[in-house]
Amino acid sequence: MRTVTRIFALLAAVVLFFPSFTYSQSFVDDAIKLSFVDVQTTSSESKSQTAVSKVSDKRIADGAFWTAVTFMGASKVFDIESTFYNIGNGAIVEANPLMRPFINNGRHATYLISAAAVSVMSLATYELKKQTKWWWVLPVGVVSAQTWVGIHNIRITRQNGR
Repeated sequence: MRTVTRIFALLAAVVLFFPSFTYSQSFVDDAIKLSFVDVQTTSSESKSQTAVSKVSDKRIADGAFWTAVTFMGASKVFDIESTFYNIGNGAIVEANPLMRPFINNGRHATYLISAAAVSVMSLATYELKKQTKWWWVLPVGVVSAQTWVGIHNIRITRQNGR
């Protein structure tokens, strides 16, 4: 049973720290569609240059996207570790009824479900970035909420003198 837990923890770590695995196929499919349009519709050199620039302008997974995804993962780790630190000291009990069973089962289960949540949020951010310029609202909200919870946990630690 411990081996299965370790395998799932490793899988969760890979998904958490390398979220490109979760949506790289979608990005490749989009690039292939745009390239296919380029081959079908261009006959002269100037049209080919325009189509190639459209492919490069359509890049979704740019630096801003990866920064947002990285901060979502980092804020989730901050939240989890501050929670486990306080639970270990007896300062708090997990108040979220959806996360309580995973917290009670330890770090492996918590990181597994959290990696899945971060992957889903990363995919949602990717899809939003394709459609709207307001894509950044989701990751900023997630990072803000998780950071606030982590800071709240640290304040509890300081109040209890631990």
